Amino acid sequence: MYLEDAHVQVVACGHKQKDKEYCFDDESEDASEMEMESGSDLEADEEILDHEADHILNMEYDKEDPPMSVGTSYRSMKEFKLALSQHTIKHKFEYNTEKSAPHRFRAYCSRRDEDKCPWRLHAAKADDSGTVVVRKNPCAHDCSSTRRKKKVKNATKHWVCAKVKDWFICDATLGAKELQKKLKEHHKVSIHYKRVYMGKELALRQLYGDWDSNFDNLFRFKAQIESTCPGSIVVIDHHTIKEKIRFRRFFFALKHCIEGFLSGIPGIPCKHAIAFITSLSNTPLEKYVDHYYSIDKFKSAYGQLIPAMEDKRQWPKSSHGFFMHPPLLKATAGRTKTERHKGCSEKKRKSGQHKCPICQDFGHRWHNCKRGNPDDIAAMMEVRGPPKQKAKKTKTAHSCIVP
Repeated sequence: MYLEDAHVQVVACGHKQKDKEYCFDDESEDASEMEMESGSDLEADEEILDHEADHILNMEYDKEDPPMSVGTSYRSMKEFKLALSQHTIKHKFEYNTEKSAPHRFRAYCSRRDEDKCPWRLHAAKADDSGTVVVRKNPCAHDCSSTRRKKKVKNATKHWVCAKVKDWFICDATLGAKELQKKLKEHHKVSIHYKRVYMGKELALRQLYGDWDSNFDNLFRFKAQIESTCPGSIVVIDHHTIKEKIRFRRFFFALKHCIEGFLSGIPGIPCKHAIAFITSLSNTPLEKYVDHYYSIDKFKSAYGQLIPAMEDKRQWPKSSHGFFMHPPLLKATAGRTKTERHKGCSEKKRKSGQHKCPICQDFGHRWHNCKRGNPDDIAAMMEVRGPPKQKAKKTKTAHSCIVP
């Protein structure tokens, strides 16, 4: 394939040079102790890297209870941090970050000083592919549970995003309050409203894209439609509000839909012809409708595999020369509706007069029946019990007369 093998220049870079990117989260830690620990970890990491396995590691694990034993591998540092957050929430403890870098991560139990918990964890990248392996996890937990705390430290917005993303696929209208209740029900943790809201916005952005950039991508969508299906009509209308070009309306029609609509107009009789045809006896209406509107033609047209549109990352670049901002949202005119429209399959509220089961008359209850047999009323009283009395709400009056 290539005429000559390209010369690759390799520049060695030690871990000490990478350690400049470390982020110290706990400033109260002694610097000399950190240097001693980092030196021992460097020697251990070099020994492990020299004896890495040549085969591909199996990275399948339980998402609800990810393991943190030595040798467990994850695809990236981001996936490892999400798994560590889920692990701590599952096992009812919290951790503090000692060092965090793109190639290495260290953490210890947040109850280390209060309960003398010896738990600590060290993970680092195994190779250039980005695989993160748990290097050290020597001690188990020996501390109290943090489940009763009002604030869960390790339930970050990224963890919330990973948990609510599947719920948004089923229902994208879920609010932060409802998500807060669902997280409490499924994971037994109470998370602050603001953090749930930030995780919700992050999940929506990952699933459906950014709100601002999606409207500007309409011009790329137009270029893609015009290049793959010439003759289609895509119209994007915009207007300027306070020196910002904003989206106004959008019209879209494929070429084949336009041709099918224009050619199919003569195939359907008008309403006057339908009224005349239906007035005739033994005259089916399907006889006067084009066969292209039949169910068989519909199945033959859409029964085959229809190729999907290319991903938006492959759409051509647009040169419209400006950035189109999203429209300004505002409340609709009129008073907001307090009752929803019920569907045809829902049960409707009972209406009409009440019928007395004793005298079979309308307008009164059985315990107030004056036309029925007293023995029947007494028997009904034994079966149903006495009627419930409504409690009278009376306001207490305070006298202002001083004796």
